[in-house]
Amino acid sequence: MEHPVFLTETFLETLADGKVAIVDNVLGGSVVDHVLEEAHSLLMQRRFHQAGMGQTTQHHQDINYRGDQICWVDQQNMGRGIRTVCATFEHIRRFLNEHAFLGLKDFELQLAWYPGNGERYGKHRDAFVGSKRRVITAIYYLNTTWSPKAGGELWAETTTGTQHIAPLADRLVVFRSDEVEHEVRPSYAPRWALTGWFRIQP
Repeated sequence: MEHPVFLTETFLETLADGKVAIVDNVLGGSVVDHVLEEAHSLLMQRRFHQAGMGQTTQHHQDINYRGDQICWVDQQNMGRGIRTVCATFEHIRRFLNEHAFLGLKDFELQLAWYPGNGERYGKHRDAFVGSKRRVITAIYYLNTTWSPKAGGELWAETTTGTQHIAPLADRLVVFRSDEVEHEVRPSYAPRWALTGWFRIQP
């Protein structure tokens, strides 16, 4: 299987060095439009709910720390646009297994929506405390009218300092779930993202 052109030695080195890989114009505007249409449809169906933090008995909500609403995506609510993003995520999974030997088994998929009233997500790592299942995070952004005044940047703490990453439509960012601490800055316009967490066998 031929992988997308952005999957290179440089991509591998960026992740291995504890930094964030950024790929722009990864799938094209029509894919963004399809995913946004599907996301809005799920929102209208009330499939989104207030996000929380932690697992099982440790699960809790704090809208001042994490203000987004989320929808877990599966085969039943996955449209053509989301399937296209999933195909790219599958390329990433196979590439990392072939060249970095990470043993990634699958990925879970989530849509996140920040309504635009100053919601944020404070500093955190995506790998749960006490669990090493999540290894790689991949985020595909859907914000076609983003501007700096909208906020909502991803701030990632890497080995070379803080990366400030704008959530631009058709931008893909990839990093280690267990290493890179990051936050979403307050969002003053609707902010959409489709995230995949690549997991190993428990």
